Amino acid sequence: MYQEYGERHCGFGEERKYNQPPDGYAVMQPGIPAARQLALRAALIVADEAGVDVCALYAPNRGPAEVAFARQMAMYLAHVTCGQQQSGVGEAFGRDRTTVAHACMIIEEHRDDPKFDQRLQSLEMRLLRLTAKAAV
Repeated sequence: MYQEYGERHCGFGEERKYNQPPDGYAVMQPGIPAARQLALRAALIVADEAGVDVCALYAPNRGPAEVAFARQMAMYLAHVTCGQQQSGVGEAFGRDRTTVAHACMIIEEHRDDPKFDQRLQSLEMRLLRLTAKAAV
């Protein structure tokens, strides 16, 4: 669906693997900043759950509403769950720190909905499990 963005916008380079589950990215890659790796894990988990192509989350434009919201969720997870600085998360997604702050505000507002909060907690647990695997 969003293949027209290509690999150059994904930040994967030659490492991009199609149809691989997010668990396949649990190992830390040498030479890639930790903030970028955590943001990638969050993006992979959210893209898988939301049914959008992960490349669309890294596209230079906003994209459709479901892609923009999935990107906001991934930014939120990278910042809040993983404790990464907003500037690092923004850089990982090709965005500004203020965009990450806005994404966190939007997601916090949606957490008032119990169904959404449960969905987000599930994504947080999934991301924490991947992060724990990578640390071993």
